[in-house]
Amino acid sequence: MDKKFFSLFYLPEKSDFLLCDSPSAYYLFYKDFKLNLITAERTDSSLEELKMFLEQYKVGDNLEHPIVWHLYYDLGAAFVDLEDLVPTHKPVALFIKYEQSKILKNIDELVGQNTASLKLKILEYPRFKKYKERFEKIYNHLIAGDCYQANLTDGFYFKINDDLNEFDFIATAFGQSDGRGAYSHATYVESLGKLFLSNSPECLFEIKKIDDQFNIVSMPIKGTIKVSNNAERVKAWNLLSNSKKDQGELFMITDLIRNDLSKVEFKRATVRNKKLPLHVPGLVHQYSIVNSEISSDTTLLKIIKALFPGGSITGAPKKRVIEILSEVETYNRGFYCGSTIIMHKQLKAASINIRSAVVDFSHKELFYGAGGGITLLSKDREEFDESYSKMESFLQFLKVKNINKS
Repeated sequence: MDKKFFSLFYLPEKSDFLLCDSPSAYYLFYKDFKLNLITAERTDSSLEELKMFLEQYKVGDNLEHPIVWHLYYDLGAAFVDLEDLVPTHKPVALFIKYEQSKILKNIDELVGQNTASLKLKILEYPRFKKYKERFEKIYNHLIAGDCYQANLTDGFYFKINDDLNEFDFIATAFGQSDGRGAYSHATYVESLGKLFLSNSPECLFEIKKIDDQFNIVSMPIKGTIKVSNNAERVKAWNLLSNSKKDQGELFMITDLIRNDLSKVEFKRATVRNKKLPLHVPGLVHQYSIVNSEISSDTTLLKIIKALFPGGSITGAPKKRVIEILSEVETYNRGFYCGSTIIMHKQLKAASINIRSAVVDFSHKELFYGAGGGITLLSKDREEFDESYSKMESFLQFLKVKNINKS
């Protein structure tokens, strides 16, 4: 195994992991150029070339060698006719073609017996005063009728131990089955000095072949309530599922996703389930299931054009909300709120990268993003507290117990 560059995907149906390694091609795309991470060569590129890469892959492909895409959130503006908002100085996508893959029955097959303890120190975290200012800007747009819902986010920055490595994080995060998200994954790139780590429970799309027909499914999450222990979950779900505010959030985004899915091949998408509970560490969410039929020659580009970035982490209407968020948020989301795509044999799926972090070993830092949907029924303090609850949920996933503030 090439330990300098690999991707790991959780397969929830059998609680296995798919390990992809030995990359034969990998590129880090920027708006105007790309880096070949094998040769370190920089060449001129464009967003159109990136789209051409996406167009090469089709729903009916049975790829023996896995391909992985990490599409950064900031690239999403290019798919809603807002290319001017795509940053020129930040990466927007990472493409990898792997030559080898294998199924792991246990994470110890990759990391061995690992006993590391993750200790983090908070360097920077959202403050309510600044959050309130951004919230009010969003709220004013809602009152003006510019949008109906906007997903406001912010970043948490942590210092990590000097002696921690990528396997310490992977072992701690994925070593126990409890709390794993259905779309959790990790990619390590030694040349970048970074681990992209996600415990995502959210599906941008998943493609299933039933007989001779291909179905595409999306499962947006909207609505969150905090729980202190498992005994509270039934009561919490009753409160959440009866909340007009949370129901409004979910139904709004579900309708947006139904409309987005219908654009893939202009076939009417349907809402299969309007509202279901989703249990993750420390939280209960609600989500819906939306699906449509597509043909075998549907390209990955068509799907991404229709769905990316996900409606649950942008808002409605999507294009206008992306503009508003670019004015209100003061950082680039990057990997957070982007999507990770895996295509390998019959596996064709993409996550929305919530509950996700970038571990930067070069600077000994971890970045984590969190946020939530703002509607006219939202209250600033409640939304601010929700973002902290989501951060704490991720720390539970990492088994971090003690956080020291600087």
